[in-house]
Amino acid sequence: MYLALALLSFCINAESIGTTAFQNGVSVAKKLIQNVENLGNDVLKDAKALRKEIQDWKSKIGNLSNVKLDDYVDKLSTANGILSDVETNSKSIMKSVKSQTELQIRTLQKALDTGVEENFQKAISCTQIIMVSILKKSAERLMELVGMIQKARELYLQVSDLSATYAQECQNEIGSNNSRIAKKANKLRTDAYAGCVASVAFPPLILPCYLSAIAAVETTVKKWWEEHNELIGALNKFKSKFQSIGKKADNMITVAESMYADLTDARTKLGDKEENIVASDDFDYWQQVILDDELPTLVKDLANRI
Repeated sequence: MYLALALLSFCINAESIGTTAFQNGVSVAKKLIQNVENLGNDVLKDAKALRKEIQDWKSKIGNLSNVKLDDYVDKLSTANGILSDVETNSKSIMKSVKSQTELQIRTLQKALDTGVEENFQKAISCTQIIMVSILKKSAERLMELVGMIQKARELYLQVSDLSATYAQECQNEIGSNNSRIAKKANKLRTDAYAGCVASVAFPPLILPCYLSAIAAVETTVKKWWEEHNELIGALNKFKSKFQSIGKKADNMITVAESMYADLTDARTKLGDKEENIVASDDFDYWQQVILDDELPTLVKDLANRI
């Protein structure tokens, strides 16, 4: 009993991990997290910039003014936040399991090195209690993160679909000549002709009246058309940017799917290790299978993931 308590105390009070492998794992984890954040921030920055550009043109655009850009940007922001949280939390979980596993390996090895079978059996009991608890809770937490990734993927998918829709809206606006400036110019021409018809009593004079009026109209709308041409250029740019954001959203979908696969695989491996740990408390099984193979393999696998 006292030896078991001593072994448990050793597990708790053992020196913190400071090996080169551990430090390298932390460094890799930070790079991965930063990479996910950079990818997400890049597409979000593009979306926010595009929203501002479109808002600057909003009074001069017809159908495109109905595009829900705030919702579009919010979806990206929410999805980015989810993936960043998942990346951070998953690495924290795996580092914790790795650290605890290394502690248990040292505990078992120390007991085995005493050459007293009873010491090793008590260490086995200690390790079973600790590792089963850690592996079970960690697997449950990873499954929660997997659910969060699914939500992020759905949001990125919505952004991808909206990007295609909004790019088509830009194309429709360009092709239909349906800008407000075009409408105002056409109305002014119609009003000029109608004014001539209403004010000229002798029909043959209607055409000269209209030609004179239309010249004045074209002078009036010349700057409008210059601005209209600028608008067409802007719409083409908006279309291109929506398409670019759509591609980046597709990339984020791929990132989310990769994270989903990785966490699902990690969760499965933790479950497998838990089953192997409780499968037997046989001396040889624990020395040859668990201590020499299963636990070191788990540490290596977690190191590769973080």
